Amino acid sequence: MADATDREVRRVIRDKYGKQIRACSKLLDYAVGELQPWSGRRIKQGADRIIVVEAARGTKTFDAVIHLCKAGYGEQAIMLNRSLFEGMAIAHWVSDNRREAVRLFTRHARYSALLWEETFVALGWVEKPRPRSGRQSVGPKQRTEFRKLFGNHGEKAWVGRNIHTLVKEIEHLWTTEEAREMLWAHYKVPYRHSNQILHSGPTAAGAATAGATEDALHMWIGASEALIPQALLSAYWIYGQQVSLVVDTFRVSSREAFNAIYQGGFKAFE
Repeated sequence: MADATDREVRRVIRDKYGKQIRACSKLLDYAVGELQPWSGRRIKQGADRIIVVEAARGTKTFDAVIHLCKAGYGEQAIMLNRSLFEGMAIAHWVSDNRREAVRLFTRHARYSALLWEETFVALGWVEKPRPRSGRQSVGPKQRTEFRKLFGNHGEKAWVGRNIHTLVKEIEHLWTTEEAREMLWAHYKVPYRHSNQILHSGPTAAGAATAGATEDALHMWIGASEALIPQALLSAYWIYGQQVSLVVDTFRVSSREAFNAIYQGGFKAFE
C-alpha cells in the first residue's frame, strides 16, 4: 500500500511541478555540458581550484535536490539547499579574496589532518606515528593560531567567517540593487528555513507532521508533495548563481548563452 501511495504522490508531483523540475534539469544539463568536458580557460592552482571544487560539489547537490523532489522528499531537499547556499557564497568570496582564501584553506587542511590523527590515536584505532625526518610538525604557537581561526575542534568554517558576514562581504558582486536584494532575501528566508528544517525544533517537527486528530498523530514517513516548490525554486536560484560565477571566472560559455537558459527557466516558477 505504501508503494502505491508513493507512486501516486510522485505522479501528482510530475503533474503539478513538472515545469519547475524540467527547468532545473535543463539548467543542470547546461552546466554539466560545460563542465564535462571542461570548456573554460586553464584552471590555475590555488583559488581557481577551490572555486571549481565548489562548483562540482554544488552540481552534485543540485542533482540530488532534483531527484529528491521528484521522489517526494522536499523536506530533505531543503536540507541540502543549506549546503548549496553556503558553497555558492564561499565560491564567490574566494573569487574576490584569492590570497586570503588559499592561506586559510591550506591552514585548515593542515589543522584538520592533525585533529583527525589525534582523534584516531586517542580512540586506539591507529598507533601514534613515529617522528620522521622532514615531517612537518605543528608547534604550540601555530596550534594557537589554528584554534583561533577554526576553533578547538575545527568546528568553525574554514573561511573564518559566519554565513551572515560572508554574505555581507560578497554582496557587492551582485551589481544591481535588485540582485543584491534577491541575495539577501534568499539568505533571510530560504536559507534560514533550511537551517530550521535541518535541525531539530518546532519548524522541523511541523514539516514532519501531516496532521493530528483527537486520538492520533499523523507523520510523513514516505513521499509527499510538501515543500516541493520551495525546494525547487530555492535550489534553482542558488545553483544559477554558482554557475554564473563559473561562467564569468573561467569563460566556460558566453554570458548570453547562460542567461538564455537561466532567465528562461525562471518562467516556470512564475
